Amino acid sequence: LFMWRSSTEMDILDLQSGSLISTYILDIDPAEYTDLNAGWIRFLYTENAFFALSPAGILREYSLPNAELTRSVTLDVPYYIDTYLIQDDILYLYAGYGIGSDTSLLAYNLTSGQKLWELTGLYGTSQEIQFHNGLGYLNTAQGASALDLQTGQILWSTGGSLYGPFLINEET
Repeated sequence: LFMWRSSTEMDILDLQSGSLISTYILDIDPAEYTDLNAGWIRFLYTENAFFALSPAGILREYSLPNAELTRSVTLDVPYYIDTYLIQDDILYLYAGYGIGSDTSLLAYNLTSGQKLWELTGLYGTSQEIQFHNGLGYLNTAQGASALDLQTGQILWSTGGSLYGPFLINEET
């Protein structure tokens, strides 16, 4: 269990006993998120690492279980970060240019830090993307949509907006 005590201090607890395994102090400059944006650092956890993305666009990867900094990439991100996920060394980021603005889905190559594409006009979406057979599926303003992950182009949409999450079944 990861528990944040402050924006830069994290405790790792054993789920069975609740005992403290270790405490980590992360090297994150507070100016990254207070001077540029009143938002927060967004965290993502995987089986082998956790990621911290600041509103300044600095993505840090920490290995688990020792929380060693293994990579730091500076990205040109929009003003407001909603959420993000990583697959195959590509970061997919839902972001806007201010609270209440249209939302975009952006893709970044984490090796180079280069923005690959941006899909705009996603206002009112569920901010969810799922991956299946090399495509991304998301709920856009045009309804459920299939996305080419290489180009950011929508391949098809159902029409009409959906509410809430959706599921992908391997058989259908």
